[in-house]
Amino acid sequence: FAEELEKIGFFRMKSEPNLYHHRESNVYLILYVDDLPMFGNEQQARLLFQKIQEKVLLRPTGELSPGSPINFLGRELVHNGDSVDLRTISGYIAGILSEMPMSHCNSLSTPGTSEGILDGDESVGIDAHKLYRRIVGKLQWLCPVRPDLNYSVKELARALSAPTKAHVTKLKHLRRYLKGTKNVYFRIRPDFPNSMVNRMVEIDVFVDSDWAGCRDSRKST
Repeated sequence: FAEELEKIGFFRMKSEPNLYHHRESNVYLILYVDDLPMFGNEQQARLLFQKIQEKVLLRPTGELSPGSPINFLGRELVHNGDSVDLRTISGYIAGILSEMPMSHCNSLSTPGTSEGILDGDESVGIDAHKLYRRIVGKLQWLCPVRPDLNYSVKELARALSAPTKAHVTKLKHLRRYLKGTKNVYFRIRPDFPNSMVNRMVEIDVFVDSDWAGCRDSRKST
């Protein structure tokens, strides 16, 4: 597939091999297994799509137009004109909550806590272990559109091989946070005026780290 795209004029990015850029048309294409979104000028994207169809079997499934949400890879994308919202599909978080009967639990305002858990280091049973793995896996799938969950889910994932009751308590804490934030979504919007599009843009990066912060492994974050 990469060879065929190169013949059409797409350049495969070295930093992300699933991302392709057509320099003449300034159209971007992302390949995810057999799903393929394109971004750029609508007319140019249509012409390039037709050229790709001559090489491989593809069918269009929708366009991200203002006011008309579409689903892609289990995500809902909403075009607002000046921004794009990335949302989880309806019912996904409710499904996570229902696996451990917590649909009617009280919500919390934080995804985790730095305080020690008093439940001890006793390992959970086989069934509880399977449930823990399944829920954490579903939470990991949420993280790209819910960056507020990243740290807590990463901490929970460290215990996938042998979770304890303390880890289950932390998982319940995160799920109570989800209960109160199930309608939160990720909005992508440029925050500089159109006159600055072709100028240098400064990007601020914030990093939080610790030294040997994990109580169990003494690993750093």
